Amino acid sequence: FGARDPERRRVAGALRAMQPSSGCAGRPVPSSAMRVSGTAVMTRTLHLVDADNLLGDPSVTDRRTIVSVFDAYRRAAGHRPGDHTVLATGCNARHVIEVELAWPTSLHRRRPGRDGADLALIDEAIVAAGRRNYARVVIGSGDHIFVPTIRLLQTAGCDVTVVAPRRSVAFDVRATGVTVVDLDPVLLALAA
Repeated sequence: FGARDPERRRVAGALRAMQPSSGCAGRPVPSSAMRVSGTAVMTRTLHLVDADNLLGDPSVTDRRTIVSVFDAYRRAAGHRPGDHTVLATGCNARHVIEVELAWPTSLHRRRPGRDGADLALIDEAIVAAGRRNYARVVIGSGDHIFVPTIRLLQTAGCDVTVVAPRRSVAFDVRATGVTVVDLDPVLLALAA
């Protein structure tokens, strides 16, 4: 597994723990579902957004830059009212404040250290995969650390999309077969 052994093992353990019959069986149908012939069909999307990755720098504090990147992400990802968004970043105080103020309606997660934002989003993905509350998950990062998480979400029946600048999408992320949306053309279109 290499340098990320603990993280890959944790995701692999979550994958093994999932039972085919887990999910909504025996639970009330969440408000994010609609009924079709007595069966719950999940329609809500979960957005897992690594602000530091999309911005390309974990120290950006210019609010206009941050807002424009988030606007481009929402457009490229097909973000709709009612979607759930988890926005993660490192712990650079001024950067965190600007990021959180730029998208105040999202759930904010902070984690220090190398890959801190990624690990916070992976925790959210593991919970989402186990609960099976989402039909679609959009990951706002192309980092290769998400490969086991992408596979976990696919196994849970989620349609997974990655939205990130083309240069930051790892080859092994593309190899999972997910839809990859390049953020660069959307950024250029909004800037014009």
